[in-house]
Amino acid sequence: MTTDTVLACPLQQAAAGIAVVRPERFCFGRPATPHATSSRILILDTQAHLAAMTAVMLTDAGHTARWCLDTRDALDLLEAGHRFDLLLAPALHPTVEAGLAFVHAARRHQPDLRVVLTHGSACEARTEIPDTFARLAKPYTRARLQRKVSEVLDRA
Repeated sequence: MTTDTVLACPLQQAAAGIAVVRPERFCFGRPATPHATSSRILILDTQAHLAAMTAVMLTDAGHTARWCLDTRDALDLLEAGHRFDLLLAPALHPTVEAGLAFVHAARRHQPDLRVVLTHGSACEARTEIPDTFARLAKPYTRARLQRKVSEVLDRA
């Protein structure tokens, strides 16, 4: 599959208002011109349709959202100096240890980065995730996502 094929797919059309930032590496998001009250959110999810839908829900709520399909791309953004207010990432990526290692690597680039870890089952919810991270169970509604993001961003 070529980059042109990816860019012309229904996924891009479904993510209305979301401009492709780095199509060759599958990182997407709005241009970095947030509103004065907008929070910048980095979304990591290996399932493009979920990442895109989450980004749309967050941008509809007034946030600036960028999403990546793998940890290397997300870390590349942070290494390049892009700043985010919040990271939304899976607790198991693919294991708890790997998911936490990614979060710690992200925080090495941006120590004040707030984190919400998503999980998709009761089993994942009982994993050894430190209480210092907020959690959000999948599937989540727009209201639950926005409530959790606001709760975490409002913490000083």
